[in-house]
Amino acid sequence: MAFSNGEKWKQLRRFAVSVLGQFGMGKGTMEDRIQEEVQFLIKFFRET
Repeated sequence: MAFSNGEKWKQLRRFAVSVLGQFGMGKGTMEDRIQEEVQFLIKFFRET
């Protein structure tokens, strides 16, 4: 994707935005997932 341009780049960008949107990117749910994972990692590192 980084080295694409023109129509190929547009198709890849559209696909990437679609997939990221399905995972919650651009919504509060993605932020919630990241926060949850960060809390898990903090707890893990404190216990080791």
